[in-house]
Amino acid sequence: MKKLPGLCIARSITFYEVAASLILVAFL
Repeated sequence: MKKLPGLCIARSITFYEVAASLILVAFL
């Protein structure tokens, strides 16, 4: 868990951002 300390905090927003990025890349 200590490997990604920022993941716990940024996951709330980054999760959606990453998902959107993967979707956009999939179409591209």
